[in-house]
Amino acid sequence: MAAVDTLREALTALHSGDEVTLAPLLDDAVLVQTPDDTFHGKAAVVAAFQHQELRFADVAVAVKAADDVGVRAWVEYTVTGTHVGDVEVEGRTLPASGKTVTLAAAAVADVVEGRVVSLRIYYDGLDLLDGLGLLPGAAA
Repeated sequence: MAAVDTLREALTALHSGDEVTLAPLLDDAVLVQTPDDTFHGKAAVVAAFQHQELRFADVAVAVKAADDVGVRAWVEYTVTGTHVGDVEVEGRTLPASGKTVTLAAAAVADVVEGRVVSLRIYYDGLDLLDGLGLLPGAAA
């Protein structure tokens, strides 16, 4: 499987909380960095994302652009889901709102022998707050 295909599959599993699919795609010593946190090791990554379905339901990842060169892969995508449980954003706990939100994101990963060894995910947490109607002037 090409590096970019591994990254796509890992992102879909990560955002939907599918630890059964995610775990085999990660190196034991994987490093995952997001704007909100850093996770070291497969167990920490799986633990952090395994209950995503309790925060967002009906999650869909839509890839806008993707490519790889050797072991490095990148994906520009959106993730859409219905906010059904507490989520931490920008140091705030947001209780379930029932709103469906779409967040633009990008990810860069190094994939060696079919496993993600490093993953950096970029997004703006304020976009999530805006989608939930929590910013001044946002649609409620």
